[in-house]
Amino acid sequence: MPETQLHMVWPAGRALAEDALGLPEGYALEPAGSDHLPAFRELMAKVALGQWNDENLARVRATVVPSGWQVVRHQATGALVATGMAQLNPIADLYPEGHEVGWIAAHPDHGGRGLGRVITAAAVARLLDVGATEIFLRTDDYRLPAIKAYLRLGFVPHLWADGMVERWRTVCDRLDWPFEPPTWPGGDQRH
Repeated sequence: MPETQLHMVWPAGRALAEDALGLPEGYALEPAGSDHLPAFRELMAKVALGQWNDENLARVRATVVPSGWQVVRHQATGALVATGMAQLNPIADLYPEGHEVGWIAAHPDHGGRGLGRVITAAAVARLLDVGATEIFLRTDDYRLPAIKAYLRLGFVPHLWADGMVERWRTVCDRLDWPFEPPTWPGGDQRH
């Protein structure tokens, strides 16, 4: 597995599609709180995304913008089935005023319902609400359903490091998505 993650950016000035926050029937979007912690940790373990001991959780929560951690709950069971965070997380050499869409996860038992897309859109909406102009996310090459959701939502690949062009060529081929590096940030230097 590559050491560096893929990055995607939200183009400045892009608005969310009107239907981006539309949940399927039987699900509800709500702000996360301390009462969600056990279910959050369980979900993140299920999808193998991060280590969520108290120290790591406190570190990440300190970066979340006000009302920026949201979850999706399955109404019939009360189960937490998706989560995402809107964070202030600048990276000096890439995103000096960066806000990150982070820790997006959806329970695989609820796959195919667009919950990952909705929770990502909720994080983007929150960042747009706080005036963020530099929005990015990080992901892994093998998380193809998530990457496709991010692309459909409006994120574009950021060719921020050597080797990104070929990695994105592979991802786009696997997703049957247009491969257009000259139109992507960093494409003029790395194509």
